[in-house]
Amino acid sequence: MERDIFALLSQKGFFIEEYNILGVESREYIAIHFEGSKALAVIVSTEGDYELKAISGLNHLRAKGFSEIYFNNIIITDNINIHNENYGTILISKSNGEIIGYNNASGSIINILKENNSNSNIKIDKPIGEMVTPTNIIIGLNIIMFLITAYYSRSLSNINNYVLVFFGAKVNFLIDKGEYFRLFTAMFLHGGIVHIGFNMYALKSLGDLSERIYGAKKFLAIYFLGGLTGSYFSYIFSDSISVGASGAIFALLGGALIYAYKEKNRIGKEFFIEILKVIGINIFIGLTLPNIDNYGHLGGLIGGAIVAFIMYFQRDKNKM
Repeated sequence: MERDIFALLSQKGFFIEEYNILGVESREYIAIHFEGSKALAVIVSTEGDYELKAISGLNHLRAKGFSEIYFNNIIITDNINIHNENYGTILISKSNGEIIGYNNASGSIINILKENNSNSNIKIDKPIGEMVTPTNIIIGLNIIMFLITAYYSRSLSNINNYVLVFFGAKVNFLIDKGEYFRLFTAMFLHGGIVHIGFNMYALKSLGDLSERIYGAKKFLAIYFLGGLTGSYFSYIFSDSISVGASGAIFALLGGALIYAYKEKNRIGKEFFIEILKVIGINIFIGLTLPNIDNYGHLGGLIGGAIVAFIMYFQRDKNKM
């Protein structure tokens, strides 16, 4: 992808030259567009080396004597939580080559990338190894459990309650007897093909987003701790048998809500408003349809938001 980006910039009149990486016997490339004593410059980096490359690239330009430098660092990553206030940052997804965020970046560079992105010249194929993500693994486990319960129920559309109970549904009186594992196993069971279909679609969308925002480990913490909170709320406030991943999915919504609020000054308020809309619509649907575990949804939303808030608190504390 880096080669494609430099080839594109070269076509747009940028001069490509080498520069040294500080403290490393390595040379990288920088694209420069000269405008008298001004320089519009672009480097390409990854999540692991973007800071070192940026410092080295800026030193290279300053040594050339430019009075004004408009510096842009294109970072190939799926973590949209990267940003720097001191120079332009453009994030391009290593999964599909699309722009996923930018901060203080040159509008002309963004337009060049967007124009080229629409022609699919920068996009790359997703390596097979990147298909093995936490979200996809969880989806796979849910599907496996659904197929097993469907086999024993002899039905895809209506899974037998006795089968669900056998495989770990949330049943209050059994939890009272010490079967606490049901608070966890219930998250991997579903009542029918429509139930799991809706949940896995939502999980794929929110899971991929949450992984890009928080990374794999924090995503798993939000999903499972928030999901367990949802199961616990259902246990406390509802006597009904309950199954489904929706509590954990609402936990991801809670995590996205905290991110949207904490980062609203950087990414804009629109994302925060959209998350609120999604939450509102889902709560409305839950209140109007029968057999919906609204307490599980509420508990998951609260649990996910709390876990995400703690993560932000710890991050802010470490910066002090």
